[in-house]
Amino acid sequence: MSSHSVPIYVINLDDNQPRLADVTEQLEVLNLNFERISAVAGRRLTEQEITECYDANNNLKHHHRDLTKGEMGCYLSHRKIWQKMVDGQIPKALILEDDIRIQPRLLEALDIANKSQGWEVIKVADAESVCPAHSKELTDNMTLVSYFKVPNRTMGYFITLEAAKKMLSLKRFYRPVDVDFQFHTDFDVSVCGITPNCIDISPEFGLEEQSDIVRQNQSEHNNHSTFFRNLKYRYSLYKRRKTESYQISDFYFIDK
Repeated sequence: MSSHSVPIYVINLDDNQPRLADVTEQLEVLNLNFERISAVAGRRLTEQEITECYDANNNLKHHHRDLTKGEMGCYLSHRKIWQKMVDGQIPKALILEDDIRIQPRLLEALDIANKSQGWEVIKVADAESVCPAHSKELTDNMTLVSYFKVPNRTMGYFITLEAAKKMLSLKRFYRPVDVDFQFHTDFDVSVCGITPNCIDISPEFGLEEQSDIVRQNQSEHNNHSTFFRNLKYRYSLYKRRKTESYQISDFYFIDK
């Protein structure tokens, strides 16, 4: 397979070989190299490990429910890659989860990310079809968008070294990783996106993931959500969504 200037990292649990085989096949079709990152299995986290990474007090104050072990594992898996970027001084990376369907236009998005500056996080997946705040045509096929509401999920995004450092500045997290991208102003990180989607939810694995999480959460976790806790969180989201996630004019191409 060919190498690419922007490294690709795929998060995959050690015991989920079918998903790894699926995403490997998709990337091979596009002739793309990637590095597998062993995901943190949330269900195996000890109480001590949870205490070290998870801020239960701030979760109670700033989120509408307790985090599940699965969400903690997911956050730790993304942090693992951000730290790898810092340790290796990697300027940009593409991070993928393994329950995805990759579109061929990802090749063009990689080329855009490689040849551009002025951004920190570029989402290449939007399962919600969020209405953009502003947009700018980059090529005949690709459009850059900013958001008032950053899309959920972290199944595919580009991130810069500077943004990785900012995300790692929070030593103990208290919201899911995709929600922290929605609260981007807390980290002074800008978030934009490329449309149309380059990554979609896998019809084979993505929906299964959602149902598995629901079953696990129902059996192992108490939500501890209340009407007032939920109301407070919704109001904080409402306030955040008055701030545009990115200034489109900051994006520019560099000579390669």
